[in-house]
Order: sequence, then C-alpha cells, then structure tokens
Amino acid sequence: MVVFSFGNKLGRVIFAVITAAVLVTVCSVIGCDRRESIPPYAVNNDGVRFYTEISDNDSAVGFLKQFGVSIEKKPVKKDIVTIPADFGEVYGEYNELQKRTGFDLSRFKGCKAERIIYKEKGSGEYVTLLAYKGHVIGGHIGSGEYGEKYRELG
Repeated sequence: MVVFSFGNKLGRVIFAVITAAVLVTVCSVIGCDRRESIPPYAVNNDGVRFYTEISDNDSAVGFLKQFGVSIEKKPVKKDIVTIPADFGEVYGEYNELQKRTGFDLSRFKGCKAERIIYKEKGSGEYVTLLAYKGHVIGGHIGSGEYGEKYRELG
C-alpha cells in the first residue's frame, strides 16, 4: 500500500499538476488508438465499397487501382502529419472532399497519420494518401501547387 502525505500546499499543487499531466498524456494516446474502429473498407457516396488496408507500396498500388488511378510504384515522399484537432474553413472543405470519397477525417482529429505521395502515371499529377495504422483514411489528387483545389480519388 502506498500512502502520500502532503504537509504543505506546495506539495499538493505539485502532485495535482503531475497527476493532470499524466491523465492528459494517457487520454491523448488512448484517444488516437482507433485501430478497432477502422473497418477494412469504406463506402463512397455512390454506395461503392472499397478496401482501405495498405501495408506496402504494392498494396497502395492495388488500393488506388480500385479508383482507376495508376501510380509509380515508389513514393515521391513519405512523412508524418498531424490531423488538426480543430478544423478551420480550409480543412473543413478538405474533409468534405474526403467524405465524398468515403472517408471522414473528423474521426482522427489530433492524430498523427502517415502521408504518402506518389506520382500518377501519365498525368504528371501527384496522388496523396493519408494512412493510420495500416489503413487509408484519406487522400486526394493534385498538381502539388500550393493553394490548388484537390480532386477526390474516386
């Protein structure tokens, strides 16, 4: 049995701050562990079901074939991004594009996701996938120019 005794106010304040920090950290980690809630497929606005699991470049190529998109096998760039905890106007519009494809990034607010960018064969455009724990959670097609309007995958 562990007994804490805080004889002074400073000790109680320090204990409360440390406890709060631990709780916030634990809740943040648990809050982004959504593996069980990600089905292996999504459904777009036309009711078409598509599979979202990817584990390597070959499976990413296969994933995009579901949409008729052909990419170079090797990604141009891979990095980690954070889905904003609060969607402003721009990210809200981006999430509406995702919803038309069958995704919804609002489930992943505040989470880190892998961003994988491929070159689309024949068009010169880029295909961006957002993946969370081996599942595609979003994506778009665009030229790579800042401020452009993206196209949905499907």
